[in-house]
Amino acid sequence: MIRLHLATAALAAFSLGVTPAASQTGPASAEQVQGAASLSAEDMRVLAQQLLNAGRAADSAQVLTALLDRDPNDAAALILGAQAALDQGLPAQATGLAQRGYRAAGDDTSRYVAARLAARAHAEQKQDTRAQFWLRRARQVAPSAQGAESVAQDYAFLRNRNPLSFNLSFGASPSNNINNGSRSDTATIGPFVTVLSESAKPLSGIQFDAALSARYRAHETNRSQLSFGVDLRTTTYALNQSAKDALQRDIDASLTATSDLPRNGSDFSYSEASFSLIQKQIFKAGARPTTMSVQIGKSWYGGDPYQRFVAPAVSHTFALGRTDQLRLDGFARLNQSDREERTDDFGAPINDPDILNYGLGVTYSTLQASGDVVNLGLAHRISRSDRADNDFSAWRISAGLDLAEPIMNVKFGFGFQMEERDYGDSIYVDGTRRDRIVNAQVAAQFDNVEYYGFIPVMTLGVGRTFSAAERFDTEYATIGMDLRSAF
Repeated sequence: MIRLHLATAALAAFSLGVTPAASQTGPASAEQVQGAASLSAEDMRVLAQQLLNAGRAADSAQVLTALLDRDPNDAAALILGAQAALDQGLPAQATGLAQRGYRAAGDDTSRYVAARLAARAHAEQKQDTRAQFWLRRARQVAPSAQGAESVAQDYAFLRNRNPLSFNLSFGASPSNNINNGSRSDTATIGPFVTVLSESAKPLSGIQFDAALSARYRAHETNRSQLSFGVDLRTTTYALNQSAKDALQRDIDASLTATSDLPRNGSDFSYSEASFSLIQKQIFKAGARPTTMSVQIGKSWYGGDPYQRFVAPAVSHTFALGRTDQLRLDGFARLNQSDREERTDDFGAPINDPDILNYGLGVTYSTLQASGDVVNLGLAHRISRSDRADNDFSAWRISAGLDLAEPIMNVKFGFGFQMEERDYGDSIYVDGTRRDRIVNAQVAAQFDNVEYYGFIPVMTLGVGRTFSAAERFDTEYATIGMDLRSAF
């Protein structure tokens, strides 16, 4: 962390209004140090800075201790004391002084210096996660673009060194179809036409998402890396009044007990917890690593146990040149029901199916001369289940464009996906059922709005499923807001 050390030493002097050059009036004598308590507070700060500049951190700490005896909340003394403690190889002591200096500081520059010192003190104790936290605080009050970039560089250094990493995300998305409801009022099953319940039609509301992932790098060599991961994510909804009224109509029309009928947005909530084992391996010198993983977890729907799952995956990226690359992905996921046996309104059992998904994908990425990034993808997926609406094979194409240059200080990205699913012979239509799913997104990243190193991203998404089976003919539109790390 040499870069961080030099930056904080220079800014410590700046924040006190004392430049190193102006303070060099000759080395202080032992008598001056001993008699420092008789000086004014400002003269004591100048003397402490002189001693630090002369490499006499212990003498500087002695003066600063006397200064803090006068005023325990002297921000300048606390910040200089943290620097003196670091120079003496006392990072634990520096941590406390820097944190107190941050709280006592009266301006952003002093808070920036204190936060950088706290980060360095934690880093020297190999407390990298805490150091990263303090770097985000420093980024928030950075006095210049250069200072903010310096924070990002130190954060990247710690991220690469730290075996433990976290990623937290959350967002809110108003939507006109949170439950993927049908555009039709009826559904055909064989020779019968049934009226769809209100819960099977589009319900409007707000979708709330939150996710936390943690990774721990357990073992690493020049050609391999083994990590463990824990992932938690949840999605819940707040329905608008018209959607609540629609669900109440279902309850009023029910012939039997209504305890299983949805009543509010939380009844459509979905949560998932999983554990992962991730192995990255370089099989050939000069090649990029191959990533192999297996994920085991459990999910909940409406707050009740829903499924158990296991999901292996493998991916490898090939460099096609300085600006082009090709990524291959293989994936699978087995979902097994984890719910207790349920019955419908007429007492018939409802069996939740096991579902096996597996497939392959390829993605081509290229960096344009303008700096724009273009992605093109093709994937084939097979879903096997004893339930007709989960048994299909699918082809999916995708395209993406990330613009390098902002438009009115906003960076834009665009995405498009189209998937065609073949369900074979189906009870929902005469003959073969084929669905076509089209989705498009526009993301706007507001780089000029930053909070503790996080920037807001707004995403507009629209989609349509074209299906001859009325129950599965759907459409949606949503606009979401989330936060992403700027570095």
